[in-house]
Amino acid sequence: MKTTDITISLSPSHVPPALPSQLNDLKVKDSAGGGGDEKSWVLCHEHRGSVRTYTLQGRSALVKLSWLRNLKELQQHASLAACSPPVFEVLLSDVTTKVGHTIKLTCRVSGSPTPVVSWLKDGLHLDDDPRHIIVAERMGACSLILDGLTAEDSGQYVCYATSSMGNASSLAKVMVEAPPRFLSRLESTCLMEGEDLQFICSTLTTPLPRVRWLKDGGELTDQSKYGISNDARSGILTLTIISPTEADIGLYECEVGDACQDKHQNNDLYYLLCSG
Repeated sequence: MKTTDITISLSPSHVPPALPSQLNDLKVKDSAGGGGDEKSWVLCHEHRGSVRTYTLQGRSALVKLSWLRNLKELQQHASLAACSPPVFEVLLSDVTTKVGHTIKLTCRVSGSPTPVVSWLKDGLHLDDDPRHIIVAERMGACSLILDGLTAEDSGQYVCYATSSMGNASSLAKVMVEAPPRFLSRLESTCLMEGEDLQFICSTLTTPLPRVRWLKDGGELTDQSKYGISNDARSGILTLTIISPTEADIGLYECEVGDACQDKHQNNDLYYLLCSG
């Protein structure tokens, strides 16, 4: 390591031009020779493998104290000026993929001090594990690798960066396309005249495909008679029969997905409405 020694004499108002601009890189030693000289002190500046030593000599101890106080104030101002809140220079991007695939969500964040980064899915913290691999790369690049995707991995992913200067976040939507699959099935019930009937089933299918309700093989389209609600976020599918009568007795079916596909895979079990 290269070393350079410089001796400078100071007056109370003198700021030596030879001092480096990176004030916070300077380290102060009390005296030059360790002998307790009240008029001199040493500044050390290390940069890129070299050390430059400044031996500063004042005409009195008061000059030394005044100069050190001014240097400390300058260092504090320089430290504040060098700080900045987290900023995402590259944002996350939405991804649409298929079951079983692997994807990588990547962004880049800057800030001083260096922000602490965490990842969340639908508002819940994600830990680093074999299926959720968190990677911190150079130049502030942050990545989340999702391996062996399932339909449950669909959702909103957030990269959250925080430091003493503030916080920032970047969001991406991940949609894992999965074949239609029912989580809950329809059940038979009996007619109670004068009371609306509500049939509910749920599916784990993203994105939510076309949904049809049928009675005895015919699609239900009369909006004054049937209320249909399909919640894409929860996958809950609802059919309401308004003021049912004996004419509404029959076999009801919920169809999800392409009708030309195998009905055993895409249609719910029949729902039998009988008279009570």
